[in-house]
Amino acid sequence: MVQPFKLHRKADAVIDVKDLPIAPSGNVIESLQGRVAGVQVYRAGPNDYRARIRGSRTAPLYLIDGMPVEEGITSQLNQFDISRIEILKDPASASLYGGRASGGVIALYTRQGGEAMQEVEPGKYIIIHRAQGYSKVREFYSPAYDGKTPASREPDLRTTLYWNPSVQTDAAGKATVTFYAADRNTTYRAIAEGISDAGKPGRGVTTFGVSLGKANP
Repeated sequence: MVQPFKLHRKADAVIDVKDLPIAPSGNVIESLQGRVAGVQVYRAGPNDYRARIRGSRTAPLYLIDGMPVEEGITSQLNQFDISRIEILKDPASASLYGGRASGGVIALYTRQGGEAMQEVEPGKYIIIHRAQGYSKVREFYSPAYDGKTPASREPDLRTTLYWNPSVQTDAAGKATVTFYAADRNTTYRAIAEGISDAGKPGRGVTTFGVSLGKANP
């Protein structure tokens, strides 16, 4: 099992996510509200909750399994995918992570299957990973309203419309995907992530609205 890297030996607060209430927004940061002394949680937007430690105006450094991430990434996490949260409030202990941790550290650790997570001794930076196999790519189901199959009387209330792990761009760097929207007037978020031939990662996020069966870019 891959063990998450961390510099700190002891956190000021360690929270088992199963002991936290279920956040109505699904954002695990919301569930910390009122649960940890010195940690203030506020709403920054739809499903977007931010934390400040000991009244600091600076955002804490967020880590997921030891990797630094942007503050807003927590709105894309499923609370049930998180195993525990470690919080470093003391400036001395947080300083191990450098200047980005001047507002403290909030370290989130994801669930590792059914196995208990083992602690990694700080300073030992070589991780031994024994691969148990691989997961085959599963096909994402998406209905086809092409008139060839009988129409269902049940409303289409999907929240995730489309997922494709194998989109390739053409020589001009463009690609086209097609999918059907659900039976609701709402705003969707589209996230594209990929890697170039040179091995450089890329990511883009946009939103679009759907109303009366017509997409509004």
